[in-house]
Amino acid sequence: MPVMPALMPMALLPIAALVEVLTARARRSGARWLPAATGALTGALVAGLQGVQDALVYGYAVPGLAAIAPTAAAGLLLGALAGVLGWRFGRMLRLVNPTPSTAPNKEA
Repeated sequence: MPVMPALMPMALLPIAALVEVLTARARRSGARWLPAATGALTGALVAGLQGVQDALVYGYAVPGLAAIAPTAAAGLLLGALAGVLGWRFGRMLRLVNPTPSTAPNKEA
Protein backbone atom coordinates (compact mmCIF):
# COMPACT_ATOMS: atom_id res chain seq x y z
CA MET A 1 0.00 0.00 0.00
CA PRO A 2 1.51 3.38 -0.96
CA VAL A 3 2.36 5.71 1.88
CA MET A 4 2.37 8.98 -0.09
CA PRO A 5 -1.37 9.83 0.18
CA ALA A 6 -1.15 9.80 3.96
CA LEU A 7 1.74 12.27 3.88
CA MET A 8 -0.40 14.97 2.25
CA PRO A 9 -2.95 16.45 4.65
CA MET A 10 -6.53 15.95 3.46
CA ALA A 11 -7.62 18.98 5.46
CA LEU A 12 -5.17 21.24 3.63
CA LEU A 13 -7.72 23.02 1.43
CA PRO A 14 -10.11 24.04 4.24
CA ILE A 15 -7.14 25.05 6.38
CA ALA A 16 -5.69 27.10 3.50
CA ALA A 17 -9.06 28.87 3.12
CA LEU A 18 -9.00 29.64 6.85
CA VAL A 19 -5.47 31.04 6.53
CA GLU A 20 -6.54 33.25 3.62
CA VAL A 21 -9.44 34.69 5.63
CA LEU A 22 -7.28 35.33 8.69
CA THR A 23 -4.41 36.92 6.75
CA ALA A 24 -6.85 39.19 4.89
CA ARG A 25 -8.18 40.29 8.27
CA ALA A 26 -4.59 40.88 9.47
CA ARG A 27 -3.90 43.10 6.44
CA ARG A 28 -7.06 45.15 7.05
CA SER A 29 -6.76 45.50 10.81
CA GLY A 30 -2.98 45.72 11.10
CA ALA A 31 -3.02 43.36 14.09
CA ARG A 32 0.56 42.30 14.66
CA TRP A 33 -0.39 39.18 16.65
CA LEU A 34 -2.74 37.74 14.03
CA PRO A 35 -0.08 36.23 11.68
CA ALA A 36 1.49 34.36 14.59
CA ALA A 37 -1.93 33.18 15.80
CA THR A 38 -2.85 32.10 12.26
CA GLY A 39 0.38 30.15 11.91
CA ALA A 40 -0.09 28.55 15.31
CA LEU A 41 -3.66 27.51 14.55
CA THR A 42 -2.70 26.16 11.14
CA GLY A 43 0.30 24.23 12.48
CA ALA A 44 -1.76 22.70 15.27
CA LEU A 45 -4.57 21.68 12.90
CA VAL A 46 -2.29 20.13 10.28
CA ALA A 47 -0.18 18.28 12.85
CA GLY A 48 -3.12 17.23 15.01
CA LEU A 49 -5.25 15.95 12.15
CA GLN A 50 -2.44 13.82 10.69
CA GLY A 51 -3.11 10.97 13.14
CA VAL A 52 -6.82 11.10 12.35
CA GLN A 53 -6.03 11.02 8.63
CA ASP A 54 -3.78 8.00 9.05
CA ALA A 55 -6.60 6.26 10.91
CA LEU A 56 -9.02 7.00 8.06
CA VAL A 57 -6.64 6.00 5.25
CA TYR A 58 -5.17 2.85 6.77
CA GLY A 59 -8.03 1.72 9.01
CA TYR A 60 -6.19 2.21 12.29
CA ALA A 61 -8.00 3.10 15.46
CA VAL A 62 -8.34 6.85 15.85
CA PRO A 63 -5.60 7.95 18.26
CA GLY A 64 -6.59 9.45 21.56
CA LEU A 65 -5.97 13.00 22.67
CA ALA A 66 -2.87 11.91 24.60
CA ALA A 67 -1.28 10.72 21.35
CA ILE A 68 -2.31 13.77 19.29
CA ALA A 69 -1.57 16.53 21.84
CA PRO A 70 2.27 16.50 21.69
CA THR A 71 2.26 16.59 17.90
CA ALA A 72 -0.33 19.36 17.84
CA ALA A 73 1.68 21.33 20.43
CA ALA A 74 4.82 21.06 18.31
CA GLY A 75 2.81 22.14 15.26
CA LEU A 76 1.43 25.08 17.25
CA LEU A 77 4.89 26.33 18.23
CA LEU A 78 6.46 25.84 14.81
CA GLY A 79 3.39 27.28 13.11
CA ALA A 80 3.56 30.43 15.24
CA LEU A 81 7.21 30.84 14.30
CA ALA A 82 6.39 30.29 10.63
CA GLY A 83 3.56 32.83 10.79
CA VAL A 84 5.81 35.52 12.26
CA LEU A 85 8.68 34.83 9.88
CA GLY A 86 6.42 34.60 6.83
CA TRP A 87 4.74 37.91 7.65
CA ARG A 88 8.10 39.63 8.23
CA PHE A 89 9.70 38.23 5.07
CA GLY A 90 6.63 39.27 3.08
CA ARG A 91 6.87 42.79 4.47
CA MET A 92 10.58 42.92 3.72
CA LEU A 93 10.00 41.83 0.12
CA ARG A 94 7.21 44.40 -0.31
CA LEU A 95 9.54 47.16 0.91
CA VAL A 96 12.22 46.14 -1.60
CA ASN A 97 9.78 46.42 -4.51
CA PRO A 98 10.37 49.84 -6.13
CA THR A 99 6.81 50.24 -7.40
CA PRO A 100 3.68 49.42 -5.43
CA SER A 101 1.47 46.78 -6.97
CA THR A 102 -1.59 49.08 -6.68
CA ALA A 103 -0.02 51.87 -8.78
CA PRO A 104 -1.71 52.43 -12.17
CA ASN A 105 0.23 51.37 -15.23
CA LYS A 106 1.81 54.57 -16.69
CA GLU A 107 2.76 52.91 -19.99
CA ALA A 108 -0.84 52.55 -21.14
